[in-house]
Amino acid sequence: MFRLNDVTKLFPQAPGNNQHYGIKNITLSAEQPQIVSIFGPNGCGKSTILNLIAGTVLPDQGSVDIPDVHRVGYVWQNYNEALFPWLNVDRNIELPCLLDVDESCKSQPNLSKDVLQYLSFDVPLQKYPYELSGGQRQMVSIARAIIIKPNVLLLDEPFSALDYKYRKIALSGIEKYCLEFSATVFQVSHDIDEAILLGDILVLMNGVPGSIVKILRIEIPRPRYTSLSTTNEFLEIRKEALMTYEGI
Repeated sequence: MFRLNDVTKLFPQAPGNNQHYGIKNITLSAEQPQIVSIFGPNGCGKSTILNLIAGTVLPDQGSVDIPDVHRVGYVWQNYNEALFPWLNVDRNIELPCLLDVDESCKSQPNLSKDVLQYLSFDVPLQKYPYELSGGQRQMVSIARAIIIKPNVLLLDEPFSALDYKYRKIALSGIEKYCLEFSATVFQVSHDIDEAILLGDILVLMNGVPGSIVKILRIEIPRPRYTSLSTTNEFLEIRKEALMTYEGI
């Protein structure tokens, strides 16, 4: 189980000023496999939660408990800056394999191609990031995040640059990956429909400092399709989520 226990994170303000809260008193848990969607306005600490799970920042209060054996894949919100401009698509995707202690990843030929095919993404392997559209660069970032078969997948606005066709494909691919590899997925989204469609748990955040205002469990069976967004069950969850922000 993954668990954030009463976690608070502070960030410095301008020189000479006091620190301010990023998030305050956050408690959140997730099973494996499970998809947790985190939804809320700008600046409420959604990305901070992902960084705490990844270990790139440490809590100022509370603790973050994760399984002893875990491999993390991360799709950063600033996916453009996360790609290396001097490496082509093939090399960008396979880069985590070169850094991984698991030698089996390094020894598999055509792994970048296989990952793109697994996700049903169409991106030319020999092109460089500057030759790709924003959506294609985001596809490369998603493919790179799963190439080492992580059991923890962190997605920060992972579909923001994708068109309608590839957003549906990507949502299906992440769901498939979670189920096949028993992964725990934490997804940050500003799109309430996307958050509900992908998540088993919907975490609603608000405020500065960021706090959790409600957690909803989504019991809709899988696999899920975008057509679910017109069903009564989906619309009831959507209504409850959005009503949470009324009067806040």
